[in-house]
Amino acid sequence: MNSLNLLISLISDLIKNEKNLNEDKYNNYKICHDICKKLVQNTNVPLIVNGVENIPEENPVLIISNHTSFYDIFVLVSIIERYITFAAAKELNKYPILNKYITSIDCILIDRNTEDLKLMKEQLTYMQNAVKNGLILFPEGECSYMSDDIKEFKKGGFITANKEDVTIVPTYIHYSSVKKIGKWFVPNDEMKVIFGKSFKPSEISENKINAKFLSEYSRERVLELKRSI
Repeated sequence: MNSLNLLISLISDLIKNEKNLNEDKYNNYKICHDICKKLVQNTNVPLIVNGVENIPEENPVLIISNHTSFYDIFVLVSIIERYITFAAAKELNKYPILNKYITSIDCILIDRNTEDLKLMKEQLTYMQNAVKNGLILFPEGECSYMSDDIKEFKKGGFITANKEDVTIVPTYIHYSSVKKIGKWFVPNDEMKVIFGKSFKPSEISENKINAKFLSEYSRERVLELKRSI
């Protein structure tokens, strides 16, 4: 199935399943998982997944990953069967169908450019609550759009992880090649997702560490996974 047909199929599935969304975020995540799994399967290219056993079955957990494109979230949700939500740019809320799904699983919409201290604090509180039920975070803060570089990780999301001593799972997503329609793309060849060995902030050092150190340490763990391919 080509890129345009995949996009049309995704929109069709979102419209068709919208009526099944309700107040139960676990039900809604199952719907999202099934839609994403179908999308990934319809690309008709191999998906190789390593280390999924490193994702704890129970809460809390923070999955941190490189961020090539918004297609990344479809891939991760297609793999992860347990309930989990994710942090995303607030701009996603402008899409009338997608925003209903985002809201239904308690996705956290982040204003990346705000200088409002009150809003920053609110966003951190939302993440602190979300990570107790499982949270996917792309610490680069924006898509690289197929750049091979992994940008510096922003420390904001790690404040919560540090405070709560959350289990962190470093993750690396790799696409061999892609087909593009503007900023929308789908894999054209083998996809690979590696979930690395998990760790907690308290396991890194006997001394107290800060969010900046944790972000740098976590980025290095993701880079190690990249180098392993």
